[in-house]
Amino acid sequence: MIQDVDGNLLSVETTSDEVWTQLLQLNANGTLMWVGGVVQRYDNKWGFRFKSETIIIAQFTIVGAQATIRFISDDIDYWLNFGIAYVASIVVETHET
Repeated sequence: MIQDVDGNLLSVETTSDEVWTQLLQLNANGTLMWVGGVVQRYDNKWGFRFKSETIIIAQFTIVGAQATIRFISDDIDYWLNFGIAYVASIVVETHET
């Protein structure tokens, strides 16, 4: 679970062991990083999620790809066609499945 700079929460799932390790480290140290991926429609509070196989953790991103959870949700059609979006976040919770 990530929390953006506005305090909004979004569940993030990954298929990558490397990304999973990064998420666990971010949860342990509370570091603010850019978490992102390809936006896809999803039945949750925000109407979207990041495709699990596209999750990326980054220290730097291009400015045009930076957003908040609400910003993506409010203009989801734009972000569905944009490519990868990034949210400045901390990891507040992790669960293995």
